[in-house]
Order: sequence, then structure tokens, then C-alpha cells
Amino acid sequence: MTGEARDADAAACRDLWEACRFDFDPDGSTRALYVLDTDESHWDALLRALRRSPWRLAFSIDGFAAPLPRYGIEAFAMWREAVPLLELVVGPVVVRCQFRSAQQLEFDFDPEAVRDAGALEALLRFMAWLGRLLGRSVLLAPEATPERPILEYLTAVRRVRFHPVAE
Repeated sequence: MTGEARDADAAACRDLWEACRFDFDPDGSTRALYVLDTDESHWDALLRALRRSPWRLAFSIDGFAAPLPRYGIEAFAMWREAVPLLELVVGPVVVRCQFRSAQQLEFDFDPEAVRDAGALEALLRFMAWLGRLLGRSVLLAPEATPERPILEYLTAVRRVRFHPVAE
């Protein structure tokens, strides 16, 4: 990437930050990244790719460190007796996956960690990586409301779209 392209990307990220910064104000709830309409093959691809990703990760079962499962089905099977948790450090943001549903990936995070354009850029890079890896759009939305996205990484055009909140 040329210096001019990097500067243009940084400027676009600053503009996007100005448009959505208030969506990260603390309100007592988390924000989440969603990939909808997934199945076990998507989870398997994610777990394989995470092993060689640039993000520091930790996997635990009931709060105790454990090896990252090879297949999504292993993590989902744990729910019968324990709580699996995957944490990734994405810039200043820690995103957490609790393996709630094979039909959607969900990573939640504390919106207070997204305090500037740099933190947003780190999150957007993760969203783009996830979208390209799985061939799916990635939504950033308030907790438990993927139908009301704030931002959306559109895989087909490899761009992020901001969804302003209707007042």
C-alpha cells in the first residue's frame, strides 16, 4: 500500500469515527460483531485461521486456560457442562466469543474500549479479515440487536457502511 493510499484510509477512518463515535458511548451494554447464517464449516475455518492470525488470543473453559478447539463442534459440545470463552486482543479492544450458536458468530466487546479513530480502525480491520475469511458480511451492532447495525462490513464490495440511527 502506498503512503497516499494509507493517508486516504486514515482520513476515511477519521471521518467514519466522527460519524459513529457516539455509538460507542458507554450505556451499560456491550456492542457485538455478528456474522449471520453460519454453520459448523464457518466455525472450523475461523478456528483454523485464528491460530495464524495477528491477534493475541486466549481460550478458557469455566475461566481456566485451555487449548483452542480444532473444530467448532467441540466448543459447542462444552456448553452441556462448561462455559467456553475465546478472547482476542484487537488493538485496544478485547472481543469475546462464547460460542452461543452455530448459526451465527458473535463477538462482544466493551464500547468504552473504542475511544478514538485508531481503536475503530483496529476493529474495522478485524471485521474485514473476518468477512473475507468467511465470505460473509460482518455487522457491528448494540448487544442482542444484529438487526440494528451501526457499521457493516460488506464482503461483496469490501467496504464498511455506516448506518446512522434514525431519530
